[in-house]
Amino acid sequence: MVDTSIEAWTLLSLAYRDIDDGDYQNALFLAERLYAIDKKREHYMFLYAKCLYHNLDYMACYSVLRSFKFVPCLNLFAETCIKLSNSSQYDEEEKHRLLNEGVDALLLALSSKDLPQKVHWGDELTSASIRHHLPSKASLCNLLADLYIKLDNIKAAAKYLWMCLESNPYKITAYNKLCDIAPDSIDFNTTKLPKQVFNCFEEPLVDLERNRDHYLSSAVPNLNASDIQFSSKIEEELGSVEWNKYSMPHVQYSDNISAEQLRILVNLRPKLIDDDIYEITRNDSQSELERIKNSAIQSINQEIKREKEINARLTRDGLYSIKADDSIIYPSSLIQLSQSIDNDNKDEKTDNDNVEIDLENVKKSGPPRLATSSRVQPEDDYLPKKEKETYSNIIDQDSMQNYFFPQSNNRVSVSTEARKYIVQGMNKVMQLLCIMAHGYMYKSFYYCNLAVLELHQLDDCQYDSPRVLCMLGKAYYDTTDYKTARLYFKRAFLIAPWFCNEASTYSTCLWYLDLSTELNILAYKLRHNPCHQYEAYIATGNWSKMNEYNSAMQYFKKAIESDPSRSYAYMLAGYENIDRGNCLNAKSYFAKCMVANKRCYRGWFGMASCFKDLHLYQQAKTLLWEAFRLHPRHPVVLSTLAEVLYKLQEYDKAEIVVRKSIKIKTNNTEEDEVLLEKIMERSRDMLGNEDSSFIC
Repeated sequence: MVDTSIEAWTLLSLAYRDIDDGDYQNALFLAERLYAIDKKREHYMFLYAKCLYHNLDYMACYSVLRSFKFVPCLNLFAETCIKLSNSSQYDEEEKHRLLNEGVDALLLALSSKDLPQKVHWGDELTSASIRHHLPSKASLCNLLADLYIKLDNIKAAAKYLWMCLESNPYKITAYNKLCDIAPDSIDFNTTKLPKQVFNCFEEPLVDLERNRDHYLSSAVPNLNASDIQFSSKIEEELGSVEWNKYSMPHVQYSDNISAEQLRILVNLRPKLIDDDIYEITRNDSQSELERIKNSAIQSINQEIKREKEINARLTRDGLYSIKADDSIIYPSSLIQLSQSIDNDNKDEKTDNDNVEIDLENVKKSGPPRLATSSRVQPEDDYLPKKEKETYSNIIDQDSMQNYFFPQSNNRVSVSTEARKYIVQGMNKVMQLLCIMAHGYMYKSFYYCNLAVLELHQLDDCQYDSPRVLCMLGKAYYDTTDYKTARLYFKRAFLIAPWFCNEASTYSTCLWYLDLSTELNILAYKLRHNPCHQYEAYIATGNWSKMNEYNSAMQYFKKAIESDPSRSYAYMLAGYENIDRGNCLNAKSYFAKCMVANKRCYRGWFGMASCFKDLHLYQQAKTLLWEAFRLHPRHPVVLSTLAEVLYKLQEYDKAEIVVRKSIKIKTNNTEEDEVLLEKIMERSRDMLGNEDSSFIC
């Protein structure tokens, strides 16, 4: 039996419980934390892959399991090969290869010495009693909240998410959802912050007993009952039966930016404003705010409809000339580049490596973190080693095993010392989730510095994981620090190319930085992932736009078709129409973006940009105030709002906003400084006119 820490066993048990309840997202989150502890432990790997499989991310499951010979992993790998072979993204040759890989995996599993050679019916016939239970209250509340979010009833969703966390604080995805919907429903000053939700248990107050009411199956075997009966006349009636012929009983690309170099690079930046860092307030009630938003979106849609009708009457016979072409043809350069991607041993010198880093002075210090005091360590052993705590000499090991492996009578006997260390392991998991929740909350409210500092508390294994790296990349992206964000995204994609949660943002970041080769590679990799075609279309669209192809809009439309519920592709399609000078279509896409996610500042800002370009500054101002409310620290939103206020001659407000924008930006403040000077000049002119008027 392989030794497993209490905290690892806690994560293992909680994840399996979530799988049984159907809460696959929370199970995946917990399994990721378990996988980060030890990426080579077969049982951890299997649970992580199983959660990916249940989340329908078959390509990720396939990528994770490829190198493992553990019998459960081989079985799940074969199932994944079948699922992938059903995808229309693959040609017949690729499907044949996948099916052959599945066959090889199962043949290897059947030849394994670990596979029992006989059936142990004791295991087969007791599986119902071991795993049978009702869904937990927390899982039911979490699922109910998802339904209310889909119904746009944010207050009801928040109510049940809090109820979920009150019942089970290990449901961290419920807290993440609260952060996502917070701008329209939650005042975090009057509700609970992560440290109040994910607090440690007090050992004497923890109930470690099992529920004996429904742990066993509700139906107990009875020797005197029989549910299956057979007719004794079957042979006599066989001749009357009419019979007929139908009756029958990846590849990773090489990279020279390491995790330890990213740790040195960050160096506590960018320096954001701290005037209201700890005052996260949301005073608007959900019902009134949603009513206002719905009214605004409805008015915009009506205006778009009227404009389309007017334009239709101006065209010949009132008809638009639309060329339908749903076929996607990938640019030849995107395909040709693949020939050089698979060579992992070849050093690349491309435009991807334009970030200046003194590699000679970078000390090996583990995953990317904030700059700390340098520690000289051996070249071949630079990662800090964890000291395993052993309690075999302190507690009764049999007492510990009896707790985690229940006997047939379902009675639990656990010593006082064992109970102490069980609760200690539970609390370590709780502390880990608390740090993750704090990081997600600060990222959701666009406090980049606080998110970086909070996640800095994680150990190297947890920090150097794709979810954490993508959270940090997204935090920097939302401050327009694209260079730093790109390195975090790049590191995450390097160590886990199957983790595509922020691949769309990553591709847009590369578009801003004009890194064509790296974006080409990303698009190529995503194109061969049938489980993330939404991200693949967006990445290819951004690459086409960068290289001045005319197919970017086509890819954005394909992304929308693959998942109409997500707002990001609508936003990109809107900006693409702005670049083409088609303001009407741009407004239509931004309106759909706002409907898909009313709490996405990009949709409101995009719509405001359309009105600003049309010199309709009053309408633009209303929309920009909402974008500013949703993201009060985005320098582009602030500078645009200041410009609109300047056009409306609201110089006092414009001055405050533009100064805030300058304070946030770390570079490229020339335009804001010019705007500030113009505002100050107009203010002085107005003040002079008022004084002259007074004298007269």
